[in-house]
Amino acid sequence: MGRRTEILPAILFAILTVCAAGAQAPNTADEASVAITGRVCYGYSTLLVNVPVYLFTWEQSSKIRESMRIAEDRIYSPKSDQTKIIKAMFDFDDQVDRLVGKLPNVAKVNSDRSGRFRFPAVASGAKYLIVTEFVQEDGVFFSARSTGVLQPGRKPRLDVMITTSPWEMEEGGCSKATLH
Repeated sequence: MGRRTEILPAILFAILTVCAAGAQAPNTADEASVAITGRVCYGYSTLLVNVPVYLFTWEQSSKIRESMRIAEDRIYSPKSDQTKIIKAMFDFDDQVDRLVGKLPNVAKVNSDRSGRFRFPAVASGAKYLIVTEFVQEDGVFFSARSTGVLQPGRKPRLDVMITTSPWEMEEGGCSKATLH
């Protein structure tokens, strides 16, 4: 009987160990990730195709946000005149153009042929900045949109709208925009 009392607990322990190893805990990274989708448009009217869209953590985007704040302060300063406003706008475009490509980012995608973008697996519990910036013949175009703190289980849809005041985060949407 003494030998059985030693073997039975050992067998029971082995069975429980194998069962515990087979039943793995859910992957919390997958459960806590969020898909961010949206569209890129120019103003309220035109969806933009094949435009780069970047996703930065709030910390990664600090230099971009600082440039936005400085440009806004310079443009809306009581001492600004038309010449200073134009200079501030060009300085902002140049600075952001240099920053966006050089700063580390979480992800980069291009908008599809319908002007849509998707970041499929973004960690929740943090705040991000979505940025689009591209160069065309008539200049640099930039826009940014804050996500707020992402919550697990939610699927934020955030449009990024390029406006004439790119130093301001536009909260509008592309709902009326169409392809041209």
